[in-house]
Amino acid sequence: MRDPMYTSILVPQDGSPAAASILPYVTHLARNLGARIVLLTVLVPIPALGRPAETEGSAEAQALIRRQAARCRDAGVEATTLVVAGQPAAEIIRRARDGHADLIAMGTRGHSGLRRGLLGSVTDEVVRASPVPVLALSPGAAERFGTGHHHPAGITVPLDGSELAEAALPHAEALAKALSLELHLLRVVPPSALAPYTEDGLPMDTTPIIEELEQEAAAYLEGVAQRLAQRGVKSHRQVTRGAPALAIADHLRATPDHLVAICTHGRSGVGRLLIGSVADYVIRSAGVPVLVVTRPQAAA
Repeated sequence: MRDPMYTSILVPQDGSPAAASILPYVTHLARNLGARIVLLTVLVPIPALGRPAETEGSAEAQALIRRQAARCRDAGVEATTLVVAGQPAAEIIRRARDGHADLIAMGTRGHSGLRRGLLGSVTDEVVRASPVPVLALSPGAAERFGTGHHHPAGITVPLDGSELAEAALPHAEALAKALSLELHLLRVVPPSALAPYTEDGLPMDTTPIIEELEQEAAAYLEGVAQRLAQRGVKSHRQVTRGAPALAIADHLRATPDHLVAICTHGRSGVGRLLIGSVADYVIRSAGVPVLVVTRPQAAA
């Protein structure tokens, strides 16, 4: 597999301040990557009329994203605009599949209860079905990094030993090379799944078991780090204990200048390991930009 390239970033906009709040960060990222930005607005058909929003609304949407594109160009980033009619998630995914972008940047509701519009169910659907990685920014992340001058200090990649989790590595590696960053490889050892009590009903000391799991996790990360080093990528390794979602969130709070790269299945209702519910929790709660790589589920 050749290294992923980030030359074009698709940024959906719905006219809301929340959607626009991610633009400073994305513009700064695009400038550092040498990428162009494609601003996309999707006009949703009016059910009663069976046609897109009124011409006046279309003209307003086009005027808005033209102004946004002008600000991107003023910041030194090539920017184009696209206004289409249809269902937002389907149109965003279609444009990515048609080659308009190799990265999608979107906002997400987090836990703040923002209106669903583009920021919520649409982001969820795009994350599950996108053929290209999605850079998701929660309201907290957009606010924290909204000055447009923030440069990430590193990229955290949570790994659980599976091929699925490792699918995020090539994308994180490509960003690390382009932005001259170090990867932070994180492995979380969850509480032992073994019975905590002996046959006599006495508490079982699981310390030796957990310590052995931690040693295995450290050896695994060392192997990943060696492969990265052979490709010229620096990395740091960390093994920690706890529930994966909470441990990853705690780590990111301790490294607030990192972005995180994580892989998820291209469907909902997946297993409860590192991937699936954990990825969803990280996207909504981490407070940092999250690069989500969707790996489609193999056909049965």
